[in-house]
Amino acid sequence: MVLQRIRAAFQKLLLFLGLKVVRAQTVDEKKISVRSKKVPRLECQRVDEALRQYVQDAECLINEEHYRSFQQVRGYLSDQRMAEQRALIDIAVDLGVTFEKKRVLDVGCGLGYLLGYIDSIANPAELIGYDPSAKTILCGPKLCAAGRFENRILSSDEKISGDVIFLTQVLEHLESPHEMLHLLKSKLAKPGVMVLSVPNGRNDGLECGRYLPDRGAYTGHINFWSHNSFKSFIQKSLPYCDVEVKVLDLFQLVAVVKIYE
Repeated sequence: MVLQRIRAAFQKLLLFLGLKVVRAQTVDEKKISVRSKKVPRLECQRVDEALRQYVQDAECLINEEHYRSFQQVRGYLSDQRMAEQRALIDIAVDLGVTFEKKRVLDVGCGLGYLLGYIDSIANPAELIGYDPSAKTILCGPKLCAAGRFENRILSSDEKISGDVIFLTQVLEHLESPHEMLHLLKSKLAKPGVMVLSVPNGRNDGLECGRYLPDRGAYTGHINFWSHNSFKSFIQKSLPYCDVEVKVLDLFQLVAVVKIYE
């Protein structure tokens, strides 16, 4: 734990200086690497307009959770984050996932941008985002007008199923990530697809942060995977599934998990 905190502090210093330490990719990683593409200018302008409206609406709410300036929220939903979320969808499509007439769930959907991108490239039957953050319920409809946003954590009691389920940048925070995979499988129509993403553990050094007992999670990271160990973890948690893992922009692992029964 001490070494992890030292490494995290060192990385924060490098980020402050505008530098990063990146481990050299292995031959296997290079074979499965994918680069995100630049977000079109018109798309950035659309997002800017939606986020400015979100900030304006949030000004009258007494909730410290909301972003209070356009610069804050745009700093979170940066061009790079948008590019990564778009690349997640593109990776899934390249691996045979279709969104046409499908019910799509995004668990831990954040501001809702990923669902909005799906809506722009396909004709899904339904788009549903789950997230306990107050930011989601206010900002989600602005970034994805066709989406339905639930201001809560997906639970086992929820009477819902999805053809495609996304869980992005969540598993690294959880005490019991395998339990989350079992929950998602229970909500997946069969055959169905899960699209999962986590930081690339070979380059990730974020410390665990504060414990959130109501979520069984930490504000920082407590799980770290390489592309090989992430695939192994998924296969052990979900036997008889097909898994393909890609390395996105060096710092993110993306798994497309196909489950047939």
